Amino acid sequence: MSERLIILAAGQGTRLRPVSDGLPKCMVPLHGRPLLEWHLDAAEEAGVDGVTVVAGYARDRLSSRARHVVVNERFASTNMVESLWCAEALFGDGFLVAYGDIVYRPEVLRLRSATLHATAAVPPTGAPEPLLAVETPPRPSGPAGSSFPGG
Repeated sequence: MSERLIILAAGQGTRLRPVSDGLPKCMVPLHGRPLLEWHLDAAEEAGVDGVTVVAGYARDRLSSRARHVVVNERFASTNMVESLWCAEALFGDGFLVAYGDIVYRPEVLRLRSATLHATAAVPPTGAPEPLLAVETPPRPSGPAGSSFPGG
């Protein structure tokens, strides 16, 4: 697998309090292991080439296995989309995104972008929610190399 996995883990986990007090949400334990450990194990088992964690709140409490960390310094006043854009330099030719407060089996990562292609556009600051356009399977190129009709 050539994609990079970007785990969004900058949030405070306020809805998980008191369990999350002083911890990044991704470090809350599930069956005796932090959620982030479940992510890292699934990525390793699925053969993901690289994992980046976008951290913010209590980032000094992240697992030592989180070797590549990008920081959203404005985590308290931004959302997960802006956290994702903190890792923009790593987007490259493809990447997978996971929320830091979920768990999944390695098979989910193996399904990857072979079956789903998504493009996200972030609106200007102060605009409503971001736009997410999804197409599956990829369409043939249209005018000017666009994969969107009429585009």
